[in-house]
Amino acid sequence: MHESATTTRAKAKTRKIVMNNSALIIEKIKESVKPAMDKWVDDMEKYLVFLERYCVHQVYDDPEYKANRSAYKLEELKRRVGYTTACYRFFHRTPDDKRQMIEKEAKNKLSKIDIAVAKKLKGINIETAENLYFSTTSADSYCEGAWKINGDKIFSFRTIYAGGWNIQIEHVRTLYTYK
Repeated sequence: MHESATTTRAKAKTRKIVMNNSALIIEKIKESVKPAMDKWVDDMEKYLVFLERYCVHQVYDDPEYKANRSAYKLEELKRRVGYTTACYRFFHRTPDDKRQMIEKEAKNKLSKIDIAVAKKLKGINIETAENLYFSTTSADSYCEGAWKINGDKIFSFRTIYAGGWNIQIEHVRTLYTYK
């Protein structure tokens, strides 16, 4: 019984080390990704203002819609010019409302870093995590970094700006590798 308690404490201590070192990595990634997310908020706000104006102009000034004015035709035109559920929920709101919604979405996206890093490092007993490099001004991405885990394997991340008009909404994507 005494050995079991000692073993349990040792395992708990190991888990604590894993959590602490993972937490340091997660916080450093969040700290570095935050400026990219702030830029995304600004860009998204401008994009949605443009998209709303464009969609409203394209749909309501369309000769087919003016001639028919049917709900079916309206929905068809909206889809054709880029109305999506993701975008439409921002339309017809005050600028402050839009900004608050976008900032909330950015905060939610940052919180997903915890889950992504935990999934990538699942089952790895992190005893040491040596920061190899960290940069917020790389050529291909907004930020990147790497840690040597337990003296042998490398855990790295890089953040890129992805998406666009005809693919999907612009977004910040963080990519993780563990080799």
